[in-house]
Amino acid sequence: TGAVRIEVTGTNGSTTATFQIDVIAYNPAALDLFPSSTIYPGGWLENSWFDWVAAEEIPFITHLNHGYQYVDESSTTTTLFLYDFNLETWLYTTSTLYPNMYNFDLGKWMFYLKESGNGFTEDRWFWIYDGDNSRWVRESEI
Repeated sequence: TGAVRIEVTGTNGSTTATFQIDVIAYNPAALDLFPSSTIYPGGWLENSWFDWVAAEEIPFITHLNHGYQYVDESSTTTTLFLYDFNLETWLYTTSTLYPNMYNFDLGKWMFYLKESGNGFTEDRWFWIYDGDNSRWVRESEI
């Protein structure tokens, strides 16, 4: 990830105008996986459905709330197979299902309470779909 500011000056007769353009470079593989994202300095992408992701080191990503994750090569722009390092399990979600995620170790669907957790020191909250035993749990309890 890099950024450069280009300053352009032009003259028309006796009038001179100057403007600046900020150009931010990004890993093309990350942009292929997370298209239509807004790119911010510092390597962050704001994706339309998966929220804030630093993906410069794709297939390893850092999600603002989920923390470190590995994106499997079978993932697409609308389908993610992720290894979640905090949960130590594989997850599956899509652009139409998120924040619902399938937890392969549990064999159950979970609803992620958006913006809970910070990926590192604060637990995320999940609603585990489990029939009569459905419940809210912290990630450290999964």
